[in-house]
Amino acid sequence: MIPADYTTRDDGVLLNCLGRVVDPGLCREYGWPIPAQQEAAYSEYMAGVVGEYRAAQARRMPEERAEEAFELRAAFGPGQRVVNVLTGEYTLT
Repeated sequence: MIPADYTTRDDGVLLNCLGRVVDPGLCREYGWPIPAQQEAAYSEYMAGVVGEYRAAQARRMPEERAEEAFELRAAFGPGQRVVNVLTGEYTLT
């Protein structure tokens, strides 16, 4: 049963309680009906989210980049090549 605080758009696309498009995989996992436009709407939604993330990454200040490099080095050790799967950016720790 779909949670009571979930809503649908006029085209039937299922939205969660935060107004975000629900992943069709989640619908399948819980046996919820999947509206016809759900897959396309989710792909469009995720493209926007990733685009916003990439833009935010591009605007990072040098201090933020240095902090991230420090954290990656602490997590993976020195000399490791780490990829950000959303941006495709590689970092050498």
